Amino acid sequence: MSEETENIYINNIDELFKDKRYRDVFEILYLLFKSKLNIIMKGKKSEFQEIILSLYRRDITLWKKFIVYVDLREKGRVLEDGPFESSLLLLTSKEGEPYAVIYIVSENEEIYPSKIFEILRFSRKNSKELFLAIIDKYGDITYYNLSESNVF
Repeated sequence: MSEETENIYINNIDELFKDKRYRDVFEILYLLFKSKLNIIMKGKKSEFQEIILSLYRRDITLWKKFIVYVDLREKGRVLEDGPFESSLLLLTSKEGEPYAVIYIVSENEEIYPSKIFEILRFSRKNSKELFLAIIDKYGDITYYNLSESNVF
């Protein structure tokens, strides 16, 4: 039994953010990447690369977030865009509450301790776990669970 590919008809890229059928733009990108969704912009089918480039111009952390989103989605996790630049939220289920923040960095990217502490404070205040996702030059991802006890 094959799944039918759904079409989204838009006039401009901003309309992707307004479509309430999907959790967020990462879900749309994932379905587009998996060929389960077509985006028809101004009557023409848009390719995945074209959409990614348009969105990347708005958010330079988009590609990192998308790589982690795909990795965890393939493992059955439910995610949505996070409260910080370069972050995602991990949810208990599709309708569930976020239970963790995933902060994403590339292996050669500088990580400022003040940013880690800011995210740790946010996580603690909101009763969320904090994971650090590090993407290496090959696109492999390593996840670390951070808490105040293992950072201090």
